[in-house]
Amino acid sequence: MIKSLKRLFVSILILISVLCFGCILSIFAGRTDTHPDNLQLIGFDLCGGQPCFKGIIPGVTTWEQAKPNIGSIANHDFLVDSTSGASQGNVGVYIASDARTVGLVQQTVYNIRLLDVIQKYGVPCSVSMSGDTTYTYAIIMYPRMEIFVSIKSERLEPLSSVTLISMGDKPLPCSEPISWKGFIGSRHYDTLLPQ
Repeated sequence: MIKSLKRLFVSILILISVLCFGCILSIFAGRTDTHPDNLQLIGFDLCGGQPCFKGIIPGVTTWEQAKPNIGSIANHDFLVDSTSGASQGNVGVYIASDARTVGLVQQTVYNIRLLDVIQKYGVPCSVSMSGDTTYTYAIIMYPRMEIFVSIKSERLEPLSSVTLISMGDKPLPCSEPISWKGFIGSRHYDTLLPQ
């Protein structure tokens, strides 16, 4: 009896050790993955800790520096990126009011989820819900970026589809209208609106 309990204990100990080793190996493999994420594939990333598109940071990158980064149809105050590929929508890069720097970058997107954005840029600072009688989209805000998200089940979800990414040179109000409360129902966000 004691021998069989001892054998069972050793077997369980070996199994736990193998599982722990597998978990550690998986974590290490995930951290060394250098494949681009979904946002990087379409040009969005972090540059020096700030959101950027193909190295362009609105309000920082000059208009002349931006032109070579965009395979574009150029106008004096507007660039259209023609290198993003057919899988995504048009990208507009607009000159700032100072006429020296990039003021705005906007792209319509199709295969990006809200989870992709949060994994890349962190927790948003505020949320705005919009729509007719039921909420159909939300605007997720970061200090210099707005993410338009389609809502299908009256709930913000990690897999909710992002439809537009807009990065600007001016700071956005990060506490208005409602600070980020996570993936909750749109009606719950309603109750948080100031009366």
